[in-house]
Amino acid sequence: FTSTPMKNLEVGLTIDNIAGKINWSNKNKNHEIHMEADSIYIADLNEDLVDQTDTTYTTGDYTTEMPAEFNISSLYHLGKASFSLDWKQGFKESVVTTKQPRISLGAEYILGKIIPLQIGYSLPNANESYKFSYGLGVRSNHFEMGMAFQSSHAVIPCLLSRGFTFSLHSRILY
Repeated sequence: FTSTPMKNLEVGLTIDNIAGKINWSNKNKNHEIHMEADSIYIADLNEDLVDQTDTTYTTGDYTTEMPAEFNISSLYHLGKASFSLDWKQGFKESVVTTKQPRISLGAEYILGKIIPLQIGYSLPNANESYKFSYGLGVRSNHFEMGMAFQSSHAVIPCLLSRGFTFSLHSRILY
């Protein structure tokens, strides 16, 4: 659902993964590796330092449920700049969703006529630290491509970061 309630303002609402699931079939295997290191002493250098077991076994077909997630967003255009606010929240706790809301802010400025510069900030919640993101791209009437990176728990990626994400995107517009 999207709407333009007033000039320059767009709002949207989505519920993702409403009956979402992944069916795993066709020669499924589970691979387990267990490693254990012993104490290391100078006298033990000629002995094996790590014990390792490696097991693979076949599993049957199974399904992974993807919990639904709620997202509400807004985008305000102001000349060559745009500003966004997003709220994302899962309906239940899972590996990929959380009931803790995630609030993010973003801004984009079009340099010249075709180069979007982007910056974003996600507020921390009980499950995740704050994140900063930066992007740069090329956009025309028929084509768009760009790259972005995100740093977790640091304004820029550095030794204090607790994670780093890099992404590329492209699309053809018609």
